[in-house]
Amino acid sequence: MRRRIQLAIPAAAEKDRADGKGAPSEYSGAEMFRTYCAACHGADGKGLGPVAAALKTAPPDLTQISKRNKGQFPDFRVKHIVDGWDVVAAHGTRDMPGWGDYF
Repeated sequence: MRRRIQLAIPAAAEKDRADGKGAPSEYSGAEMFRTYCAACHGADGKGLGPVAAALKTAPPDLTQISKRNKGQFPDFRVKHIVDGWDVVAAHGTRDMPGWGDYF
């Protein structure tokens, strides 16, 4: 059985909170996306973040996930990509995903 990892947000992300109350909750998906994903995938999720041009493989347009999967959102697959169980080269290895223990 996999243990749930408590979300820890670096100090740089804490200062970005509009309410100034410290780290976002583990349920704050928009804040986590902005902190961990938008640099590559873009703030709008279309794959054109500021780091995208420097990557060997372009980040996918996340707004088209369902379209690429015959109209169905692959919840299980997406969850496993984000948490490091399914290996995506740009995210790092399963043993040490790009976000370490954050997810």
